[in-house]
Amino acid sequence: MTNPSEFLEYLKIDLFADDIYVYTPAGEIKHLPAGATPLDFAFTIHTEVGLHCSGAKINGRISPLTAKLKSGDEVSVLTSPHRQPSQDWLNIATTSQARARIRRWLKQTGYDQSVALGRELLERELKKIRVKMPSDDELLDAAQALSYTSVNNLLNALGNGSISAKQVVSRFAPEREEEKKPIVEKVLERFRHERGIKIEGMSNMMFRFAKCCQPIPGEPVIGYITRGRGVTIHRADCPAAQELIDQPERTIPVSWDVSKDQTFVINLEVHIEPRKNILVDITESIADSNTNVRGVDINIGDTISVGYIVVEVNNLNQLEKVLKRIKKVKGVISVSRTRGGSITGINKE
Repeated sequence: MTNPSEFLEYLKIDLFADDIYVYTPAGEIKHLPAGATPLDFAFTIHTEVGLHCSGAKINGRISPLTAKLKSGDEVSVLTSPHRQPSQDWLNIATTSQARARIRRWLKQTGYDQSVALGRELLERELKKIRVKMPSDDELLDAAQALSYTSVNNLLNALGNGSISAKQVVSRFAPEREEEKKPIVEKVLERFRHERGIKIEGMSNMMFRFAKCCQPIPGEPVIGYITRGRGVTIHRADCPAAQELIDQPERTIPVSWDVSKDQTFVINLEVHIEPRKNILVDITESIADSNTNVRGVDINIGDTISVGYIVVEVNNLNQLEKVLKRIKKVKGVISVSRTRGGSITGINKE
């Protein structure tokens, strides 16, 4: 039986429930487990085909990578040199072969990015004290003194936040560092204060506030070490942060350290009834609480309208005052803080 269609018809008669057989446009048979996707199929062709898979055609029709293949399908893989694996691919691939190759690529790419970031952080710290970049041999000595087996492993640790740049720099210029400590500490202290967050055990680690939950002073927060991006600050009750509980090695204690004039951007969602001048009343209520409005996106219709307001607040107490003032405006049905898609707020009773 040389005809692929004939062969597949034969297989359908005596096919194991856990197996499927699909074929390439050239007629080559591919054996996959039930539930396999075009992404799994792509990795059976070649690792590079899988890594650059951008889509697939199943029986001549464009199909998503999440499609489930069936016995008898003809599968053609679409590739792009600009396409690369993402973490989501691990939820699409089902075979151990595909998942292992995706994990390996993600790990290597994350490692490379952390190494590059670590080198940048080290160069920046050395520049502050006017010390030139050490030679490879000096870097290796420092790495081994700090219990790392290679220079890249040391730079990777720097990039993912496992060690601070100051700890590494002290290996190259301990005397210069000690001389400058009072001034450097003062600058770093002011820098930390202006940025608003203290990270336990790290004096100058790069960080960013998570967009999914927009934490503000007054709310419990937690730090999560993000490969290649330093530390991401989440609210402790953020759903995204809760998913990280099973990775304790990547969480780090953080606390607020803000100046009284520091502000944080918060998105609000309002549901309002159609009424003349209601937008004016809402913005005035916000202004009355000494809060700056960054933007308003509300279109008044004939029925209940949904709009969005962006405000700047100093802390949780100020935000609560803003919500209460907006709530009192005639025609406002509800006002809520938007948090990464989930809404919590204050409704009129």
